[in-house]
Amino acid sequence: MIEKIVGSGIVVILVVLTRILVGRALRRDTKATIEARRGHIVLLRNVSLLVGIVLIAMIWADELRVVGLSLVAFAVAIAISLQDVVKSAVGAAVRATSGSYTIGDRIAVGEVRGQVIDHSLLTTTLIEIGPGSTRTGRTITMPNSLPLTIPVLNETAGHDYVLHSFAVTSDRGSWRSDEAALLSAAEACAGEYVEPARRQMEQRARTHALTPANVDPLVFLSASEGDAVTLTVRIPVHASAAGTVEDAIIRRWLDDSAAGHPTS
Repeated sequence: MIEKIVGSGIVVILVVLTRILVGRALRRDTKATIEARRGHIVLLRNVSLLVGIVLIAMIWADELRVVGLSLVAFAVAIAISLQDVVKSAVGAAVRATSGSYTIGDRIAVGEVRGQVIDHSLLTTTLIEIGPGSTRTGRTITMPNSLPLTIPVLNETAGHDYVLHSFAVTSDRGSWRSDEAALLSAAEACAGEYVEPARRQMEQRARTHALTPANVDPLVFLSASEGDAVTLTVRIPVHASAAGTVEDAIIRRWLDDSAAGHPTS
């Protein structure tokens, strides 16, 4: 018994030292991006915890086998009373196997929207993203059980560039001039993202055997109630700059409307 206690203590010490030393090395790795380092640190934490549990279970295997039968009934009772915890653990397993999201991705789950900065066995932590695709500074911790019942919208899926859309309203009498002004503003403000986005979209199309998406700035029309027309602007943009570019396009369009001449 004493040998097993000492062995368990050694396992704990080794796991803790490994996490500290490897974690320091990962934080000092300036060649990797911040998201990559954060992902490696989270992976280190989860793997070291799992290895520690397995090693301790192996040390105490005989004792666990003796009490195993009596623990089955107890485990069933615990599982029933801890349904949410079990669901969250299952949700973590589903996330890991499906790759629905990872560190650095921007996701939306129901009303929850943000950038993933951490995930564990039970929860996922996000930096909230509000209107205009800008960070609010608040963190959201959601149970991993939530994506089991609500679809996960991954806005980046591990990629840097997205096709961002937003809508504005125009009068029926001026929609043509507004369409031209919005398209001109979109080309001016998002033009630098067209080629990098095109390369990434073509790579994604080859990976998934899809037809490459058209990434050029576009304006779509749809009818609204009364004399209004909805103009939807779609632009290629880096995911982190979507809100800033949208704001710049709208400001440019409003300035053009006030000045009464096309945007150049």
